[in-house]
Amino acid sequence: MLLISVVSALINKFVYFGESQSGRELYKITLYLPTVLYFKFGIDIFDKMSIAQMTDFKEKLEKLKDDLIEVREEIDELEQYKKS
Repeated sequence: MLLISVVSALINKFVYFGESQSGRELYKITLYLPTVLYFKFGIDIFDKMSIAQMTDFKEKLEKLKDDLIEVREEIDELEQYKKS
């Protein structure tokens, strides 16, 4: 499924950043806009997000991936729509 591949590719862009004071693992993502499309060089689309927001985003992407896999494995189409 193409969407699962896209979500997985995004998850794989995250790198471990460290731990918060509460012991939560923190992750950072950096993704630059392509200069081929004439964007200014070196613009990170996640630059304005805090490390905590990036970590939350990673967790949401992981949940989305798990949900997509679960729906894909459901045989009954009606059940697929109920889960999504």
